[in-house]
Amino acid sequence: MADELSKYTTQELEVFSGRLRELSTELEGFSKRLLDLMMDAMKIGMHMAAAESAVRGQADEVVYEATAKEVVYRRENSAARLDHEAVRSAAGYYDFTHKLLEVTGMGARSFLNRMFVAPIAKAKVGQAKYTTMLNGNGEIIDDVIVFRIEEDKYWVSTLYIHELIAWFDAHRTLEDVSYREITRTTAMYAVQGPASRTILNGFLNEDVSGLKQFEIRDNAIGSTKVKIARSGYTGELGYEIYCNPDDSELVERALEKTGAAHGIRKITTDVIVTSLPREKGYVLMSDIGGLNPLECGFDWSVDWSKDFVGKSALEKVRARGADRALVGFTVEEEGAAIEPGCDVLVNGVKAGKVTVFTYGYTVKKFIGFAVIEKKKAKIGDAAVISSHGRQIPAVLTERIWYDPRNMRIKGGAEASPKQETVRNVVSRRTTNTEARLDHETVRNAVGYYDFTHKLLEVTGADAGSFLDKMFVASIGKAKVGQAKYTTMLNECGDIIDDVIVFRVEDRKYWVSTLYIHELISWFDVHRESEQVSYKEITGMTTMYAVQGPNSRKVLNQMLAHDISDQKYFTIVNNQIDHIPVKIARSGYTGELGYEIYCSPADAAAVEEKLETCGREYGIRKITTDVIVTSLPREKGFVLMSDLEGCNPLEVGFGWAVDWNKDFVGKAALERARSRGVTRSLLGFVMEDKAAEVPVGADVTVNGRPVGTVTMYTYGYTVEKNIGFALVDHTRVQAGDTVQAGSVSVTLTERMFYDPDNHRMHG
Repeated sequence: MADELSKYTTQELEVFSGRLRELSTELEGFSKRLLDLMMDAMKIGMHMAAAESAVRGQADEVVYEATAKEVVYRRENSAARLDHEAVRSAAGYYDFTHKLLEVTGMGARSFLNRMFVAPIAKAKVGQAKYTTMLNGNGEIIDDVIVFRIEEDKYWVSTLYIHELIAWFDAHRTLEDVSYREITRTTAMYAVQGPASRTILNGFLNEDVSGLKQFEIRDNAIGSTKVKIARSGYTGELGYEIYCNPDDSELVERALEKTGAAHGIRKITTDVIVTSLPREKGYVLMSDIGGLNPLECGFDWSVDWSKDFVGKSALEKVRARGADRALVGFTVEEEGAAIEPGCDVLVNGVKAGKVTVFTYGYTVKKFIGFAVIEKKKAKIGDAAVISSHGRQIPAVLTERIWYDPRNMRIKGGAEASPKQETVRNVVSRRTTNTEARLDHETVRNAVGYYDFTHKLLEVTGADAGSFLDKMFVASIGKAKVGQAKYTTMLNECGDIIDDVIVFRVEDRKYWVSTLYIHELISWFDVHRESEQVSYKEITGMTTMYAVQGPNSRKVLNQMLAHDISDQKYFTIVNNQIDHIPVKIARSGYTGELGYEIYCSPADAAAVEEKLETCGREYGIRKITTDVIVTSLPREKGFVLMSDLEGCNPLEVGFGWAVDWNKDFVGKAALERARSRGVTRSLLGFVMEDKAAEVPVGADVTVNGRPVGTVTMYTYGYTVEKNIGFALVDHTRVQAGDTVQAGSVSVTLTERMFYDPDNHRMHG
């Protein structure tokens, strides 16, 4: 050994010695890291075992039996259901903090930009980005949220902080960047649900109404400093409160005290990782680990204009196309036991594996995710899940079942205080003079309003055939000047939008919808080689709806060409003085009605003419309140809130389906037709004007659920509280008395007013 060492100079030996000390230090650090990971694994294992034991009460059951009982139990679990429904209808909070890594230094921005696929460098102070971290093969090894707290300070929220640090260490070069875990010095409370904003505004110093999704701002509770982030993992409007752990008790007291009037509930993390996010299509690392962003549908998050770890491998995937896809699936079998890793078979061939399976309390379905090979399976296919020797039928679907238009996350359903939620609606409707006057004006004379649905113009040689594919009605058979009411389905056959399609020219159509961005996205997904273009024209078109028995008389005073012979669901060119307009005969009130489409530049002149010519016929400009409540509901007309999660057969729209053509969702709808549907959308009435029936309440018979309330309002013409309910028609039917929430109601057909349509025909 001495002879070997004599070959080297003293300087070389000192270098070797120094390197050995470095290696010894690294080995010591690695051993400590390994010990930490082992301890974490033990803690996680102990926590999971304890949780399973608490849920089942029998921790020593075999895996299959435990899984079967847990899934069925999850459906009937009163505590879990209450947690879930509190978040969906009011507010829930929990104090589970993801691990937090603070990253600082002048090189922090460029370093994080290199480590993650999203454009971290473009985030402004106060902004956050959801993003993924890849290995050299382009596969996801972590998904995180990165907050830019200050100019050179970021927070990275992750569940796997030791692995994250190790990966950072492996790729850190000469950047001026430091990182340290701050989990123990930062507590987090997540507040989720439609009432969350109202609750926070009840105790924070600064109003959070202007805080946008994925932003974080400083705030305070009195003199106690906190940070508020708008984000969440439940599919609802939600926020996170970050504070010093010493202030946790103060934050929790404020939440409980202010939230009491709004139905707040402290919830467990059980539904935070199962039913709530899964209904919304949100993922865990157990779903996406080992996949690349393109296979998960995360291509929108990738900034291809910059360099990041794994980019070259991901570019190769983009060039050839992703081989796999993370999709959803539904199972109708009660009590089916399906574990992660179970095989998915399509046409008898193994096509993928399950990543998660659970029960969705809001969508009332057994749902799951699966990774499939795109050459062997596609969304809409009937599949079989092979689980412990059993073959369980399933249907492959899109991965989102709840609120696909993100209206809930945007805060479109702000909750009122718990004890006032329904009483306010009822009392306002029965005593509100203005609303009653609007309603009765339309029923007895003529009312108008200028609420324009979003308009998408679709053009091209294949416009008709493309729209035929996207909607269930026979759009391609419509003549120029005709209109069709129709629905758009997902691959499960469920309605995801209802629209009116006007054929305004030979190769030009207008699609009237409330959800244009979602419509365009769905069109983009299903557009293939068709010669078709579409663009939003809402900003170039103003619509006035003129509704009521005197509507034709008013318009004939205004228009250059008499419309007395214009048929229902048609649209024609006309003019008011020298202003070109289009007149459609349609409406959503149950009365004779028309719509005037004009340029926004001419809107003031059109409205002035309406007021002048309508004066002798009792015209009144009305609010859109009664347009979406009492007027259409008395007539039995629906909103998407009634239709979501239903197929056309369940809501009585079978007449609108053209079975002789192909359309998205047809295969699933044919299966529903062949086996027969078991649900129907019915009406209900109650005589008690002070009755309280919340939307979403269970409809029960002898304490057993048979359906769900989808709508509740007061009808000024029928002078009754009325509503809609989606019910199991194998167990109840029109004429039966049932409980809607805590109130006794009578189920009816869905039309309370003018069942013979005499009024609409004028």
